[in-house]
Amino acid sequence: MLWRTMIWDRRADWRRVWLAAVAAGIVVGLIGPFGSYAVAPAIRVFYGVAISAIGAAVFWPTMWFAWSAGRRARWSPWVSGLAAGAALSVPAWLLFRAVTPVLWLGHAPPQPAPAKSFVQTLLFLGPTVLAATYIHVLQARARPVRAQVAAAPAGADELPPLVRRLPPALGRDILALEAEDHYARVHTAVGSTLVHSRLADAIAGLGGVPGLRVHRSWWVARQAVRAARVERRRLSLLLVNGLPVPVSRQAAPMVRRDGWAARRAAPFT
Repeated sequence: MLWRTMIWDRRADWRRVWLAAVAAGIVVGLIGPFGSYAVAPAIRVFYGVAISAIGAAVFWPTMWFAWSAGRRARWSPWVSGLAAGAALSVPAWLLFRAVTPVLWLGHAPPQPAPAKSFVQTLLFLGPTVLAATYIHVLQARARPVRAQVAAAPAGADELPPLVRRLPPALGRDILALEAEDHYARVHTAVGSTLVHSRLADAIAGLGGVPGLRVHRSWWVARQAVRAARVERRRLSLLLVNGLPVPVSRQAAPMVRRDGWAARRAAPFT
């Protein structure tokens, strides 16, 4: 589920990612850092674009995976992003040292000592991680605005208030609500979005859709639960879209009373 979200999520605009990588590569090539300025400009630009494209192919999937996994673990995007950057540092350094002699087309400047090249990798990777995470956070904050001004579908007056605030592309099949700071993330069968609302107000805006508040940060629709499991004495639910949801100790008796805990049609993945 994480990989599918990372690759196919409409928020991951891969065209902009590659455009940014190419632009960054051209800038790096024209600047000629780390003793490469003596090489011909055309070769420097080729190297910059090629190394940026390779970096993007590794960097962006890793960051999207980290942000998706971190959100499910209730980590801040900054914590997830920095953890991904730290995990990428050594593999990126090894990859760049391996491909750099080839990409310079036989005109490579002297390769620095391993420790120095690792520092150079960090000088590129660190600001990139911070900038990418900052943009990710800004996009997350902007999504509620787009959701609220989206055109309402036909017959919107008959829909619950919360459903009328969703982008039409997300459909009307709400599976769960998740509290995120001053917002509520609405999970549907085809994706999710943020709305500026307290979780309690978002639940009230559902118009009586059958479900339970299974955690202080989660509400789940009855029809959305596919399976359940107990791990280390903690009950969790698996939704039909593959999303795992924690169940608090206080809500566990209600979940069991309503028969949700008996749904074991499929294991967690």
